Amino acid sequence: MENDILFLSRNGVYVLGNEPNIIGDILRTNELTAKIRPTIDTINDKHIDKAMAIYWKFKYIISYPSSGQSKNTKMIVYDRERLSWAGPWNIGGQGFELYYDTDNNEVLLYGDTDDEFVTELSESFRDDKAAAIPTFLRTKKEDFKDWSLFKTIQDIFFNFRNVLGSSASVVPIFWASFVSSCSLANVPSKAARIVFVSFNFAVKISKIRLLTVSAMNCPSKCW
Repeated sequence: MENDILFLSRNGVYVLGNEPNIIGDILRTNELTAKIRPTIDTINDKHIDKAMAIYWKFKYIISYPSSGQSKNTKMIVYDRERLSWAGPWNIGGQGFELYYDTDNNEVLLYGDTDDEFVTELSESFRDDKAAAIPTFLRTKKEDFKDWSLFKTIQDIFFNFRNVLGSSASVVPIFWASFVSSCSLANVPSKAARIVFVSFNFAVKISKIRLLTVSAMNCPSKCW
C-alpha cells in the first residue's frame, strides 16, 4: 500500500514501513484495526491462511473466513485516503485479479466463494447481482437532557442529493432509552429530494439516535 506493507495476523491488520521524523533507517509496525476489534475477533484463526487481500484505487480490500467458516465469507475495506474502515460485508472473495481490458480500463475480479462465479467489483454497477444495494446511515445521539420529562417527537425531514435508479426506500428507526419506533417512506425515482415522515409519540428519554436504512438501485461504492 503506497510505500508501506500491510499484513493480516491473528491480532489484526498491521502496517510495516519507515518511521517518520526519525534519523536512520528504522522500520516500525503499527496496528490499523484497533477501532474494529470486534470484527477482527470474528476471524476464524484456524483458516486465517485462506484470507486474501488486494490494494486497489487507494483501498485495501481483504476477504477472510469468519467464525466457524472454512472459506472466505466476509470482506472489509481500509480507505487509505480517509484512514477509515468499512464493512464487514457478506462477500467471500478469493483469487483477486487485476487486469486491463481492450479499452485500457482497470478491472478487478475475484472468485466468489458463495456462488463460485468470477465476479467484478466496480463503482459503476447499479445493483449487486440484480439485488438492491443497502446503505446504512447512523446519526449521532441527540441529548434530550432531563430523562424524567416526557418529550414529543414529530415531523422528520430527509434531504437527499442526486437520487438515481429505479426506486428507493427509506426506513427511519428511532433508538431511544425506552422505546424504538419504525416507519417506512418510499422515495420516488430521481425527482424527490426531501422525504417527510411524521411521528408522534411521547416517551421518557434522555438521548436518541436516528438510524436510516435505505435500499436503492443506484450507483454505489461498496466502501
